Amino acid sequence: QEEALRGGQIVAAIRKIIKPSTEGHQPLALADAVHAALRVVQYKVPLDMLDLELILPEELPKISGDLPQLGECFFNFIDNAWDAIKERQERLKPPPGYKGEIRIQGTVGTTRDPQRKRSELVLTVRDNGIGVKPEDLPKFFIPFFTTKATAETGIGLGLYVIKKIIEAHGGTITADSTYGRGTTFTIHLPALPPGTHEPSLPRP
Repeated sequence: QEEALRGGQIVAAIRKIIKPSTEGHQPLALADAVHAALRVVQYKVPLDMLDLELILPEELPKISGDLPQLGECFFNFIDNAWDAIKERQERLKPPPGYKGEIRIQGTVGTTRDPQRKRSELVLTVRDNGIGVKPEDLPKFFIPFFTTKATAETGIGLGLYVIKKIIEAHGGTITADSTYGRGTTFTIHLPALPPGTHEPSLPRP
């Protein structure tokens, strides 16, 4: 039964990559995807036990995106960060007063391609969890690779799913991590021209 459930999780994760939502890509503010994820992840992650910082100014450019898929990305980011924070608390000896931190910050950038310069949205997702060792960093986005303590905690598809969803949105993602200090993900997504309107979505 456990293996059947595990297999179901794998299939569900892969289906999210290859099957976008019925709405497809629409103009949206990335903050909407973050808040959509928070509405769900709060039932799994005790957000009141974290220092969660969102730096997502309203003037950030819009992107063309699939809201459920991007929401899945941020759900995984926050879920993974919480697991990393718990693992640091359990396996290492954090400094006195240590508290888990997750920061999601958006800024405006310009692509470095001289042939096709355009505005882009640059997003960083940082946590102060356990991080990964240097030899494991190149394996971060490989399917079924996981640094989590047990197979029950993770199946090694979260970051792979994130990478494929970001690439499906025309973006890129990189990771930097220091063992015992934390991890930072940097995402680049093409921005829509100023004045593009997005659907009005409720936020908590």
